[in-house]
Amino acid sequence: MIKNGMRERITAKRLAALGLSLALVLTAILPAAPAQAESREDTAYKAAQSDPDIAYLPGEEPADNYPEAYLPGAGPVSLMEESGDPNEQNPAGENPGSEDPSGDGETPGTEDPEVPAVPDMTDITLAPSVTAYRTGYALPGTNPNEGTVSVAFENIPEGCDMTKGDGVTQFRSVTSSNKAVLPVRGISLAHNVLTFRFLKGGSSQVSFVLNGKEFSIRARCYRPRIAQTFLLMYKKQKKSVTVKGVPAGIRIRYTSSNKSVASVSSEGVVKALKEGNAVIYVKVGGVKVGTVASVTTAKKVRAVKRARKIGHSSRYSQPLRMQQGYYDCSSLVYRAYKPEGINFGSTSWAPVAADEARYLSFSDKLLYKKTQKNLQRMRYQAGDLLFMTGAKNGRFKGIYHVEMFRGYRFIGFTEANKPVLVSLWANYEDGYADNSGTGIIGRP
Repeated sequence: MIKNGMRERITAKRLAALGLSLALVLTAILPAAPAQAESREDTAYKAAQSDPDIAYLPGEEPADNYPEAYLPGAGPVSLMEESGDPNEQNPAGENPGSEDPSGDGETPGTEDPEVPAVPDMTDITLAPSVTAYRTGYALPGTNPNEGTVSVAFENIPEGCDMTKGDGVTQFRSVTSSNKAVLPVRGISLAHNVLTFRFLKGGSSQVSFVLNGKEFSIRARCYRPRIAQTFLLMYKKQKKSVTVKGVPAGIRIRYTSSNKSVASVSSEGVVKALKEGNAVIYVKVGGVKVGTVASVTTAKKVRAVKRARKIGHSSRYSQPLRMQQGYYDCSSLVYRAYKPEGINFGSTSWAPVAADEARYLSFSDKLLYKKTQKNLQRMRYQAGDLLFMTGAKNGRFKGIYHVEMFRGYRFIGFTEANKPVLVSLWANYEDGYADNSGTGIIGRP
């Protein structure tokens, strides 16, 4: 039994070795076995790689009209996945970041902001000169000498808006030939309009380069004004109005607000006709300026001038009020009027202000209260006396001060085109008590 078992094992080993040898011999002498035939899936995949229009199995249409390819050993894969189609990959509408849902070749989030192009300057022109007339009247807190002159560019392309500092407009090499009148900082450009801010009346040649094109313009700003800030006149007197700040030969028109008080000729000669006040207007270059003719008697004109001289040449002192070189408010009025035959009831000594007012009241010459309305209606006349009231001093009407009125100064117009006036006084600053205090007006 043992021998037989050993014989069988030996035989099996020999047969296995013989089979291995035979396999080696056959491998060496026989040709290689043909490769396994391609599957329909492999054929379609290769076709899709060479021709994107054939991206599906022959005789079949792609699902959902999207081309599909079958990878060997895998399910269908949409070729659109590689192009990042937003409808397939991002149904919620979210921006995939580096993809281009708009299809315009721009990556979302990286577009350049829209920048307006520099306009074509070929046909854009500017007038060779600009002239404007401005008055010296200004609102409180502004410089009455400043005047602005503006001029627009011509032949501007539609949609063009040239403004200095907008990041596109190139407004450079700006010069002014008269910087004392028009400094470079006073030249600006906004919305196709060039603006000049003059410090005073005058003329300047302005040059600059705008978007590569050179421009030059003569800018003029005339500031007409009347040399006489006010006119103190007596009846039948004549005075000429002098207009300054305008070019020679320019047409000037003169008018009077009250021809019964003062008339004015076409040459600017004012004639005083009766006591009262009239605004003399001058119109030139489309603007209007004015001055006030205050008409009174010759005696009062002399009294006003005398009072003004005393106030400016003497020192204030109540104890020394009647001595030469000194004065107080009531002695100034007394000494100004006494040479004209008006002494307020005393021939040798100046009464106090309250007693001067009492004297006028005896002959009904205390006329009306001091009010802004009466002032602007020009009810005050040169030579009138303002008595300030309200003090608890036991005197007539509580009067504590007197001041002599000498006329009006014209300072501008209201929005309703009415004249705005400031009071003038013999010894106090312009506008004294116009808007403060209570008082009463007397007329000697």
